[in-house]
Amino acid sequence: MHLKPFQNRFIKSSLRPGIDTVVCSLPRGNGKSFLAALLAKRSIDPSDSLFRPGTESLLFAASLNQARRTVYAQLLSMVDHSKYRIANSANHCHILHTDTNTKLSVLPCNAKTAQGLGVNNPCVFVDEPGAMETLAGEMLNDALTTAQGKPGADMRVWYFGTLAPNPSQWWVDLALGGSDPSTYCYTLQANPKRWSDLREIRRVNPLMYAFPESRKTLKSELDKALSDSRLAARFKSYRLNLPTAEESTMLLQVEDWQRVCQRRVPPRESQPVVGLDCGQGRAWSSAVAVYPNGRTECRAIAPGVPDIAVQERRDRVSSGTYQRLIDVGVLRIAHGRRVPLVSDLVELAADWNPAAFIADHFRLNEVRDAAPSKPIITRRTLWSEASEDIRGCRRLCLDGNISVSDESKGLLQHSLSVAKVENDDAGNSRLVKKKRDNSTRDDVACAFVLAAGVMSRARGPKPLRYAVAR
Repeated sequence: MHLKPFQNRFIKSSLRPGIDTVVCSLPRGNGKSFLAALLAKRSIDPSDSLFRPGTESLLFAASLNQARRTVYAQLLSMVDHSKYRIANSANHCHILHTDTNTKLSVLPCNAKTAQGLGVNNPCVFVDEPGAMETLAGEMLNDALTTAQGKPGADMRVWYFGTLAPNPSQWWVDLALGGSDPSTYCYTLQANPKRWSDLREIRRVNPLMYAFPESRKTLKSELDKALSDSRLAARFKSYRLNLPTAEESTMLLQVEDWQRVCQRRVPPRESQPVVGLDCGQGRAWSSAVAVYPNGRTECRAIAPGVPDIAVQERRDRVSSGTYQRLIDVGVLRIAHGRRVPLVSDLVELAADWNPAAFIADHFRLNEVRDAAPSKPIITRRTLWSEASEDIRGCRRLCLDGNISVSDESKGLLQHSLSVAKVENDDAGNSRLVKKKRDNSTRDDVACAFVLAAGVMSRARGPKPLRYAVAR
Protein backbone atom coordinates (compact mmCIF):
# COMPACT_ATOMS: atom_id res chain seq x y z
CA MET A 1 0.00 0.00 0.00
CA HIS A 2 1.03 3.68 -0.33
CA LEU A 3 1.90 3.96 3.36
CA LYS A 4 4.37 1.10 3.34
CA PRO A 5 7.55 2.86 2.04
CA PHE A 6 7.20 5.67 4.59
CA GLN A 7 6.16 3.19 7.28
CA ASN A 8 9.32 1.12 6.81
CA ARG A 9 11.62 4.15 6.79
CA PHE A 10 9.98 5.64 9.87
CA ILE A 11 10.07 2.42 11.91
CA LYS A 12 13.68 1.73 10.95
CA SER A 13 14.73 5.24 12.03
CA SER A 14 12.69 5.20 15.25
CA LEU A 15 14.22 1.87 16.36
CA ARG A 16 17.83 2.98 16.00
CA PRO A 17 19.96 2.31 19.12
CA GLY A 18 19.95 5.23 21.55
CA ILE A 19 16.58 6.61 20.43
CA ASP A 20 14.14 6.84 23.35
CA THR A 21 11.68 9.50 22.09
CA VAL A 22 10.00 9.42 18.67
CA VAL A 23 7.78 12.18 17.24
CA CYS A 24 5.59 11.82 14.16
CA SER A 25 3.53 14.88 13.27
CA LEU A 26 1.63 14.87 9.97
CA PRO A 27 -1.58 16.45 8.67
CA ARG A 28 -4.75 14.47 9.30
CA GLY A 29 -5.54 11.50 7.11
CA ASN A 30 -1.97 10.47 6.40
CA GLY A 31 -1.78 7.22 8.36
CA LYS A 32 -0.56 8.25 11.82
CA SER A 33 -3.15 6.13 13.65
CA PHE A 34 -2.40 3.09 11.49
CA LEU A 35 1.31 3.48 12.16
CA ALA A 36 0.69 3.80 15.92
CA ALA A 37 -1.53 0.70 15.88
CA LEU A 38 1.11 -1.25 13.96
CA LEU A 39 3.81 -0.42 16.50
CA ALA A 40 1.44 -1.14 19.39
CA LYS A 41 0.75 -4.57 17.91
CA ARG A 42 4.48 -5.27 17.75
CA SER A 43 4.80 -4.56 21.48
CA ILE A 44 2.49 -7.53 22.29
CA ASP A 45 3.66 -9.87 19.51
CA PRO A 46 6.01 -12.58 20.91
CA SER A 47 7.82 -12.85 17.58
CA ASP A 48 8.77 -9.16 17.45
CA SER A 49 11.86 -7.35 18.71
CA LEU A 50 9.71 -4.82 20.63
CA PHE A 51 8.09 -7.58 22.69
CA ARG A 52 9.05 -7.77 26.39
CA PRO A 53 7.26 -10.69 28.14
CA GLY A 54 5.34 -9.90 31.31
CA THR A 55 5.41 -6.13 30.81
CA GLU A 56 2.67 -3.56 30.21
CA SER A 57 2.92 -1.15 27.30
CA LEU A 58 0.66 1.89 27.31
CA LEU A 59 -1.41 3.87 24.84
CA PHE A 60 -2.38 7.36 26.03
CA ALA A 61 -5.11 9.45 24.41
CA ALA A 62 -7.17 12.49 25.42
CA SER A 63 -9.98 10.07 26.35
CA LEU A 64 -10.82 6.37 26.10
CA ASN A 65 -13.42 7.14 23.44
CA GLN A 66 -10.84 8.88 21.28
CA ALA A 67 -8.46 5.90 21.45
CA ARG A 68 -11.31 3.41 20.94
CA ARG A 69 -12.33 5.11 17.69
CA THR A 70 -8.82 5.40 16.24
CA VAL A 71 -5.69 3.50 17.25
CA TYR A 72 -7.35 0.85 19.41
CA ALA A 73 -9.96 0.04 16.76
CA GLN A 74 -7.24 -0.56 14.18
CA LEU A 75 -5.18 -2.56 16.65
CA LEU A 76 -8.11 -4.93 17.31
CA SER A 77 -8.35 -5.65 13.58
CA MET A 78 -4.65 -6.65 13.48
CA VAL A 79 -4.44 -9.25 16.27
CA ASP A 80 -5.52 -12.90 16.42
CA HIS A 81 -8.31 -12.74 19.01
CA SER A 82 -7.83 -16.41 19.94
CA LYS A 83 -4.44 -15.62 21.50
CA TYR A 84 -5.46 -12.50 23.40
CA ARG A 85 -7.92 -11.50 26.09
CA ILE A 86 -9.54 -8.23 25.10
CA ALA A 87 -11.33 -5.60 27.18
CA ASN A 88 -13.27 -2.89 25.37
CA SER A 89 -15.76 -1.36 27.79
CA ALA A 90 -16.65 2.16 28.84
CA ASN A 91 -14.03 2.10 31.61
CA HIS A 92 -11.43 -0.45 30.52
CA CYS A 93 -9.49 -0.96 27.30
CA HIS A 94 -6.61 -3.42 27.10
CA ILE A 95 -5.25 -6.39 25.15
CA LEU A 96 -3.55 -9.19 27.10
CA HIS A 97 -1.41 -11.88 25.51
CA THR A 98 -2.60 -14.81 27.61
CA ASP A 99 0.42 -17.11 27.27
CA THR A 100 3.02 -14.54 28.41
CA ASN A 101 0.83 -12.17 30.48
CA THR A 102 2.04 -9.26 28.31
CA LYS A 103 -0.37 -6.35 28.13
CA LEU A 104 -1.16 -3.19 26.22
CA SER A 105 -3.41 -0.82 28.18
CA VAL A 106 -5.26 2.23 26.91
CA LEU A 107 -5.39 5.13 29.38
CA PRO A 108 -6.92 8.62 29.26
CA CYS A 109 -4.56 11.52 29.81
CA ASN A 110 -5.05 13.05 33.24
CA ALA A 111 -2.99 13.95 36.27
CA LYS A 112 -3.51 10.57 37.96
CA THR A 113 -2.56 8.29 35.06
CA ALA A 114 0.54 10.37 34.36
CA GLN A 115 2.15 9.15 37.58
CA GLY A 116 3.88 5.91 38.56
CA LEU A 117 5.32 4.97 35.17
CA GLY A 118 8.55 3.01 35.29
CA VAL A 119 10.63 -0.02 34.38
CA ASN A 120 7.68 -2.25 33.51
CA ASN A 121 6.51 -0.03 30.64
CA PRO A 122 8.87 -0.60 27.69
CA CYS A 123 6.68 1.00 24.99
CA VAL A 124 4.45 4.05 25.39
CA PHE A 125 2.34 5.51 22.57
CA VAL A 126 0.76 8.96 22.84
CA ASP A 127 -2.07 9.59 20.36
CA GLU A 128 -2.89 13.16 19.30
CA PRO A 129 -1.16 15.18 22.07
CA GLY A 130 -2.67 18.35 20.58
CA ALA A 131 -6.15 17.13 21.57
CA MET A 132 -5.13 16.76 25.22
CA GLU A 133 -5.88 19.36 27.84
CA THR A 134 -2.72 21.45 28.03
CA LEU A 135 -1.80 20.94 31.68
CA ALA A 136 -2.59 17.20 31.64
CA GLY A 137 -0.55 16.75 28.47
CA GLU A 138 2.41 18.61 29.91
CA MET A 139 2.23 16.55 33.12
CA LEU A 140 2.16 13.36 31.04
CA ASN A 141 5.18 14.49 29.05
CA ASP A 142 7.06 15.35 32.25
CA ALA A 143 6.14 11.99 33.80
CA LEU A 144 7.35 10.08 30.74
CA THR A 145 10.60 12.03 30.61
CA THR A 146 11.18 11.37 34.32
CA ALA A 147 10.35 7.67 33.96
CA GLN A 148 12.89 7.31 31.15
CA GLY A 149 15.60 8.40 33.57
CA LYS A 150 14.77 5.90 36.30
CA PRO A 151 17.41 3.21 37.03
CA GLY A 152 16.71 0.09 35.00
CA ALA A 153 14.11 1.78 32.77
CA ASP A 154 14.21 0.99 29.06
CA MET A 155 11.23 3.01 27.90
CA ARG A 156 10.71 4.20 24.35
CA VAL A 157 7.97 6.80 23.77
CA TRP A 158 6.20 7.48 20.47
CA TYR A 159 4.13 10.64 19.92
CA PHE A 160 1.70 10.75 16.96
CA GLY A 161 -0.45 13.76 16.09
CA THR A 162 -1.11 17.00 14.30
CA LEU A 163 -0.09 20.23 16.00
CA ALA A 164 -3.74 21.37 16.14
CA PRO A 165 -6.29 21.70 17.67
CA ASN A 166 -4.48 22.83 20.81
CA PRO A 167 -1.06 24.22 19.89
CA SER A 168 0.13 23.86 23.48
CA GLN A 169 3.67 24.97 24.07
CA TRP A 170 5.18 21.64 25.17
CA TRP A 171 3.82 19.71 22.17
CA VAL A 172 4.79 22.37 19.63
CA ASP A 173 8.27 22.60 21.14
CA LEU A 174 8.66 18.83 20.97
CA ALA A 175 7.36 18.44 17.42
CA LEU A 176 9.37 21.36 16.02
CA GLY A 177 12.46 20.77 18.14
CA GLY A 178 14.06 18.45 15.60
CA SER A 179 16.07 15.28 16.06
CA ASP A 180 19.04 14.75 18.35
CA PRO A 181 21.00 11.66 19.49
CA SER A 182 18.11 10.46 21.71
CA THR A 183 15.12 11.86 19.74
CA TYR A 184 13.87 11.07 16.25
CA CYS A 185 11.48 13.71 14.96
CA TYR A 186 9.51 13.53 11.72
CA THR A 187 7.31 16.61 11.36
CA LEU A 188 5.75 17.55 8.04
CA GLN A 189 4.37 21.07 7.63
CA ALA A 190 3.45 23.22 4.65
CA ASN A 191 5.15 26.50 3.88
CA PRO A 192 2.69 29.14 5.19
CA LYS A 193 3.38 31.39 2.21
CA ARG A 194 2.43 28.59 -0.22
CA TRP A 195 -0.51 27.12 1.68
CA SER A 196 -2.84 27.28 -1.36
CA ASP A 197 -0.33 25.77 -3.81
CA LEU A 198 -1.48 22.29 -4.88
CA ARG A 199 2.11 21.08 -5.14
CA GLU A 200 2.73 22.08 -1.53
CA ILE A 201 -0.52 20.45 -0.41
CA ARG A 202 0.52 17.28 -2.19
CA ARG A 203 3.95 17.31 -0.54
CA VAL A 204 2.54 17.38 3.00
CA ASN A 205 -0.33 14.96 2.25
CA PRO A 206 1.46 12.05 0.56
CA LEU A 207 -1.08 9.39 1.53
CA MET A 208 -4.24 11.42 0.91
CA TYR A 209 -2.98 12.58 -2.48
CA ALA A 210 -2.36 8.97 -3.54
CA PHE A 211 -6.10 8.18 -3.64
CA PRO A 212 -8.52 9.90 -6.06
CA GLU A 213 -11.32 10.26 -3.48
CA SER A 214 -9.00 11.83 -0.88
CA ARG A 215 -7.45 14.09 -3.50
CA LYS A 216 -10.93 15.28 -4.45
CA THR A 217 -11.67 16.04 -0.78
CA LEU A 218 -8.51 18.12 -0.44
CA LYS A 219 -9.30 20.17 -3.54
CA SER A 220 -12.88 20.75 -2.41
CA GLU A 221 -11.74 21.91 1.04
CA LEU A 222 -9.14 24.20 -0.56
CA ASP A 223 -11.79 25.88 -2.72
CA LYS A 224 -13.92 26.56 0.35
CA ALA A 225 -10.91 27.79 2.33
CA LEU A 226 -10.07 30.34 -0.35
CA SER A 227 -13.50 31.90 -0.02
CA ASP A 228 -13.95 31.75 3.77
CA SER A 229 -11.25 32.77 6.27
CA ARG A 230 -12.76 30.59 9.01
CA LEU A 231 -12.47 27.51 6.80
CA ALA A 232 -8.98 28.62 5.76
CA ALA A 233 -7.82 28.46 9.39
CA ARG A 234 -9.23 24.95 9.73
CA PHE A 235 -7.69 23.83 6.43
CA LYS A 236 -4.27 25.12 7.46
CA SER A 237 -4.49 23.45 10.87
CA TYR A 238 -5.64 19.99 9.90
CA ARG A 239 -4.58 19.55 6.26
CA LEU A 240 -1.28 21.44 6.34
CA ASN A 241 -0.26 20.93 10.00
CA LEU A 242 -0.06 24.69 10.59
CA PRO A 243 -1.91 25.35 13.88
CA THR A 244 -4.00 28.46 13.29
CA ALA A 245 -6.68 29.92 15.51
CA GLU A 246 -9.98 30.62 13.80
CA GLU A 247 -9.42 34.00 12.23
CA SER A 248 -12.81 35.35 13.26
CA THR A 249 -11.80 34.97 16.93
CA MET A 250 -8.33 36.50 16.57
CA LEU A 251 -7.85 40.08 17.68
CA LEU A 252 -4.98 40.55 15.25
CA GLN A 253 -3.91 38.17 12.49
CA VAL A 254 -0.33 37.00 12.35
CA GLU A 255 0.33 38.76 9.04
CA ASP A 256 -0.87 42.10 10.47
CA TRP A 257 1.34 41.72 13.55
CA GLN A 258 4.33 40.97 11.33
CA ARG A 259 3.56 44.13 9.38
CA VAL A 260 3.57 46.12 12.63
CA CYS A 261 6.93 44.62 13.65
CA GLN A 262 8.52 45.53 10.29
CA ARG A 263 7.80 49.26 10.63
CA ARG A 264 10.47 51.65 11.81
CA VAL A 265 9.84 52.74 15.40
CA PRO A 266 9.86 56.56 15.65
CA PRO A 267 11.10 58.40 18.76
CA ARG A 268 8.83 59.65 21.50
CA GLU A 269 7.15 62.80 20.22
CA SER A 270 4.26 64.80 21.68
CA GLN A 271 2.05 63.17 24.31
CA PRO A 272 0.53 59.69 24.00
CA VAL A 273 -2.83 58.39 25.04
CA VAL A 274 -2.48 55.56 27.57
CA GLY A 275 -4.92 52.67 27.79
CA LEU A 276 -5.31 51.11 31.25
CA ASP A 277 -6.57 47.64 32.10
CA CYS A 278 -6.87 47.32 35.88
CA GLY A 279 -7.09 43.70 36.87
CA GLN A 280 -8.45 41.78 39.79
CA GLY A 281 -7.71 38.36 41.24
CA ARG A 282 -4.79 36.81 39.37
CA ALA A 283 -5.12 39.22 36.43
CA TRP A 284 -2.35 41.65 35.59
CA SER A 285 -2.76 45.41 35.47
CA SER A 286 -1.50 46.86 32.20
CA ALA A 287 -0.77 50.19 30.55
CA VAL A 288 -0.19 50.79 26.83
CA ALA A 289 0.91 54.13 25.39
CA VAL A 290 0.17 54.99 21.75
CA TYR A 291 1.84 58.15 20.46
CA PRO A 292 0.42 60.25 17.59
CA ASN A 293 3.32 59.10 15.39
CA GLY A 294 2.37 55.46 16.02
CA ARG A 295 5.06 54.55 18.54
CA THR A 296 3.62 52.06 21.02
CA GLU A 297 5.02 51.01 24.40
CA CYS A 298 3.52 48.79 27.08
CA ARG A 299 4.05 47.87 30.72
CA ALA A 300 2.35 45.45 33.10
CA ILE A 301 2.27 44.64 36.81
CA ALA A 302 1.71 41.07 37.96
CA PRO A 303 0.48 40.06 41.42
CA GLY A 304 3.20 39.03 43.83
CA VAL A 305 1.17 36.13 45.22
CA PRO A 306 1.88 33.48 44.01
CA ASP A 307 5.44 34.11 42.79
CA ILE A 308 6.23 34.39 39.09
CA ALA A 309 7.44 30.79 38.69
CA VAL A 310 4.14 29.48 40.07
CA GLN A 311 2.20 31.82 37.75
CA GLU A 312 4.07 30.41 34.75
CA ARG A 313 3.03 26.89 35.69
CA ARG A 314 -0.58 27.87 36.39
CA ASP A 315 -0.84 29.81 33.13
CA ARG A 316 0.71 26.85 31.28
CA VAL A 317 3.48 28.80 29.59
CA SER A 318 7.06 27.69 29.11
CA SER A 319 9.34 28.16 32.10
CA GLY A 320 11.08 31.54 31.99
CA THR A 321 8.48 33.25 29.74
CA TYR A 322 7.45 35.82 32.36
CA GLN A 323 10.95 36.10 33.81
CA ARG A 324 12.27 37.29 30.44
CA LEU A 325 9.64 40.06 30.44
CA ILE A 326 10.79 41.08 33.91
CA ASP A 327 14.42 41.10 32.77
CA VAL A 328 13.73 43.58 29.93
CA GLY A 329 11.78 45.85 32.29
CA VAL A 330 8.25 45.65 30.84
CA LEU A 331 6.79 43.46 33.60
CA ARG A 332 6.95 44.25 37.29
CA ILE A 333 5.86 42.30 40.35
CA ALA A 334 3.55 43.71 43.03
CA HIS A 335 5.44 41.93 45.81
CA GLY A 336 3.20 40.66 48.57
CA ARG A 337 -0.02 41.76 46.84
CA ARG A 338 -2.72 39.65 45.27
CA VAL A 339 -4.10 42.64 43.36
CA PRO A 340 -1.75 45.36 42.01
CA LEU A 341 -2.57 48.92 43.06
CA VAL A 342 -3.95 51.23 40.37
CA SER A 343 -1.68 53.98 41.74
CA ASP A 344 1.36 51.80 40.97
CA LEU A 345 0.12 51.36 37.40
CA VAL A 346 -0.39 55.09 36.92
CA GLU A 347 3.06 55.74 38.38
CA LEU A 348 4.51 53.21 35.93
CA ALA A 349 3.04 55.21 33.05
CA ALA A 350 4.17 58.59 34.37
CA ASP A 351 7.40 58.73 32.31
CA TRP A 352 5.29 58.70 29.14
CA ASN A 353 3.71 62.03 30.20
CA PRO A 354 0.31 60.97 28.84
CA ALA A 355 -2.18 63.44 27.41
CA ALA A 356 -5.00 61.30 28.83
CA PHE A 357 -5.78 57.90 30.30
CA ILE A 358 -8.35 55.57 28.74
CA ALA A 359 -10.06 53.05 31.02
CA ASP A 360 -13.31 51.15 31.32
CA HIS A 361 -15.63 51.75 34.27
CA PHE A 362 -14.15 48.95 36.35
CA ARG A 363 -12.05 50.54 39.16
CA LEU A 364 -12.61 53.95 37.53
CA ASN A 365 -12.66 55.83 40.84
CA GLU A 366 -9.26 54.40 41.72
CA VAL A 367 -7.91 55.72 38.41
CA ARG A 368 -9.35 59.16 39.22
CA ASP A 369 -7.72 59.14 42.66
CA ALA A 370 -4.36 58.03 41.23
CA ALA A 371 -4.34 60.59 38.38
CA PRO A 372 -6.41 63.58 39.50
CA SER A 373 -4.71 66.03 37.12
CA LYS A 374 -5.10 63.98 33.94
CA PRO A 375 -8.12 63.69 31.63
CA ILE A 376 -9.71 60.25 31.83
CA ILE A 377 -11.59 58.82 28.85
CA THR A 378 -14.08 56.13 29.83
CA ARG A 379 -15.31 53.31 27.62
CA ARG A 380 -18.18 51.07 28.63
CA THR A 381 -18.22 47.39 27.74
CA LEU A 382 -20.98 47.88 25.17
CA TRP A 383 -20.92 45.90 21.94
CA SER A 384 -20.93 49.12 19.90
CA GLU A 385 -18.02 50.80 21.71
CA ALA A 386 -15.97 47.60 21.95
CA SER A 387 -16.48 46.88 18.25
CA GLU A 388 -15.49 50.45 17.33
CA ASP A 389 -12.26 50.15 19.33
CA ILE A 390 -11.37 46.76 17.83
CA ARG A 391 -12.00 47.96 14.27
CA GLY A 392 -9.89 51.04 14.91
CA CYS A 393 -7.07 49.00 16.41
CA ARG A 394 -7.04 46.59 13.48
CA ARG A 395 -7.13 49.47 10.99
CA LEU A 396 -4.12 51.20 12.55
CA CYS A 397 -2.16 47.94 12.56
CA LEU A 398 -3.07 47.07 8.98
CA ASP A 399 -2.87 50.41 7.16
CA GLY A 400 -1.88 52.90 9.88
CA ASN A 401 1.39 53.82 11.56
CA ILE A 402 1.36 51.57 14.66
CA SER A 403 4.87 50.35 15.52
CA VAL A 404 6.02 48.75 18.77
CA SER A 405 9.23 49.51 20.64
CA ASP A 406 11.68 46.61 20.77
CA GLU A 407 11.47 46.06 24.52
CA SER A 408 7.63 45.99 24.40
CA LYS A 409 7.20 43.53 21.50
CA GLY A 410 7.50 40.38 23.60
CA LEU A 411 4.91 41.45 26.15
CA LEU A 412 2.38 42.66 23.57
CA GLN A 413 2.86 39.66 21.32
CA HIS A 414 2.29 37.25 24.21
CA SER A 415 -0.93 39.02 25.14
CA LEU A 416 -2.21 39.27 21.55
CA SER A 417 -1.61 35.55 21.05
CA VAL A 418 -4.12 34.65 23.77
CA ALA A 419 -6.66 37.46 23.25
CA LYS A 420 -9.98 36.19 21.88
CA VAL A 421 -12.81 38.04 20.18
CA GLU A 422 -16.48 37.06 20.11
CA ASN A 423 -18.90 38.26 17.45
CA ASP A 424 -22.64 38.86 17.54
CA ASP A 425 -25.15 38.37 14.73
CA ALA A 426 -24.90 42.03 13.73
CA GLY A 427 -21.16 41.79 13.06
CA ASN A 428 -20.04 43.56 16.25
CA SER A 429 -17.00 42.29 18.15
CA ARG A 430 -15.63 42.49 21.66
CA LEU A 431 -12.84 40.93 23.66
CA VAL A 432 -13.98 38.10 25.87
CA LYS A 433 -12.34 36.30 28.78
CA LYS A 434 -13.13 32.61 28.60
CA LYS A 435 -11.37 31.60 31.81
CA ARG A 436 -12.96 32.17 35.21
CA ASP A 437 -9.57 32.35 36.92
CA ASN A 438 -8.30 35.21 34.70
CA SER A 439 -5.27 33.13 33.70
CA THR A 440 -5.52 34.16 30.04
CA ARG A 441 -3.06 37.05 29.79
CA ASP A 442 -5.00 39.30 27.43
CA ASP A 443 -4.67 42.24 29.84
CA VAL A 444 -2.11 44.10 27.74
CA ALA A 445 -4.15 43.49 24.58
CA CYS A 446 -7.20 45.04 26.28
CA ALA A 447 -5.25 48.19 27.16
CA PHE A 448 -3.82 48.31 23.62
CA VAL A 449 -7.31 48.19 22.08
CA LEU A 450 -8.49 51.05 24.31
CA ALA A 451 -5.55 53.30 23.40
CA ALA A 452 -5.50 52.44 19.70
CA GLY A 453 -9.26 52.86 19.50
CA VAL A 454 -9.03 56.45 20.76
CA MET A 455 -6.10 57.21 18.47
CA SER A 456 -7.95 55.83 15.45
CA ARG A 457 -10.79 58.28 16.04
CA ALA A 458 -8.46 61.28 15.86
CA ARG A 459 -8.82 62.88 12.42
CA GLY A 460 -6.20 64.80 10.51
CA PRO A 461 -3.61 67.04 12.17
CA LYS A 462 -6.07 68.40 14.71
CA PRO A 463 -5.29 67.70 18.37
CA LEU A 464 -7.33 64.98 20.02
CA ARG A 465 -10.51 66.09 21.70
CA TYR A 466 -11.29 63.99 24.72
CA ALA A 467 -14.62 63.06 26.26
CA VAL A 468 -13.49 63.40 29.84
CA ALA A 469 -15.08 61.46 32.69
CA ARG A 470 -16.61 63.79 35.23
